Amino acid sequence: MPVVNLIESASVITLAVLCVNFIGDRLDRMFWLKSMLLGIVFSLTGLISMLSPVSHAPGIFIDARNVVIALSAIIGGPVSVVFTVLTLSIFRVSEGGAGALTGVASITLVAVFSTLGWLWIHFRKKGRLDFTIILAVATVAAAVPVFSVTFLLPISDPKIAVKILSYVVPTNLLGVIVFGILFLREQQRRWALAALLDSQAQMKAVANNAPGVLFQMALTSSNTPRLRYLSGGAKRVIGI
Repeated sequence: MPVVNLIESASVITLAVLCVNFIGDRLDRMFWLKSMLLGIVFSLTGLISMLSPVSHAPGIFIDARNVVIALSAIIGGPVSVVFTVLTLSIFRVSEGGAGALTGVASITLVAVFSTLGWLWIHFRKKGRLDFTIILAVATVAAAVPVFSVTFLLPISDPKIAVKILSYVVPTNLLGVIVFGILFLREQQRRWALAALLDSQAQMKAVANNAPGVLFQMALTSSNTPRLRYLSGGAKRVIGI
């Protein structure tokens, strides 16, 4: 049952994937607006994820919030992750319990290190996300709970600590990798489409400015010739 709850908690991140895919490159020239929209998307996703947690000790909840934080940082950037961190931290504190402050500390640490990944992407990778960054951020998201549970969480029974980590570490690691790859595939699809459109535009420009007339002719089913393409030179040279 706990595994099912964690899968449900992480699966809602699919909503963020769909929203980011819908936004796509439409708002690339509106940095602040796009970042705020992504912050709202990831905040709502994180809140939904936190509504179905797993608990192995009173006041200590396990969910996919750190996966959401990591993706908010590397996909949405600093503005998005700050908005997400504030929203999820406030919600975690409102829930109370022994793990509230530790939960906020974990959220903050994942956000800080994941934001460094975003900075690396945009200043060293020219804004191109790759699997190496996804793997590095996933490792951070999995390692931070180990630090938090070991040094910050008030648990006297080491068996409970091990049990918590046995759930939260794989969830964070695999969650960031799986959903990060989904984001990466969509980004690669947009890059490929943009490259294709640019190549077609270049070919069209070359054809239209060639010193002559370029055309393509085909026969229809009734053996009637039909012009399927005429370059821009047709109007200049022969007036059609």
